Amino acid sequence: MAISIIPTDAQQIAFRQEMTLNQVPLNLRFYFNSRSERWKLDILDVNDNPLILGRTINLGLDLYNRFALSELPEGFLSTINLKNITAEATLTTLGSDVLLIFDDEVEE
Repeated sequence: MAISIIPTDAQQIAFRQEMTLNQVPLNLRFYFNSRSERWKLDILDVNDNPLILGRTINLGLDLYNRFALSELPEGFLSTINLKNITAEATLTTLGSDVLLIFDDEVEE
C-alpha cells in the first residue's frame, strides 16, 4: 500500500495541481468557497474534461468513492488533520494541518 501526500497551496484561494495517481494522470483544481468556508475540488482528466466537479473536501471521507468512473484511479483520496482530528480544512490550514492524501490500496 502506497500513500501519497498531494501538494496543496493554501496561499492562494484557487489553484491547480497536475498529478499522476496510481498511474492515472489527472488535473486537480482547488478553490475556497467563502460562503460555506470550505475547500472544493474539481477532478479533470488530462484534456481538462470534467470527471468530478465541486466536491467538498471533507475530513476523512473518500472524495470520489461514490463515483463509478473508469477514468478515476483505483484507491481513495481523502484528508487527515495532523493537529485536530475533527477540524475541517480552513482557508489557511489545507496543506499544513490538513493534508490531502491518496492511498492506492495496493498491497505490497
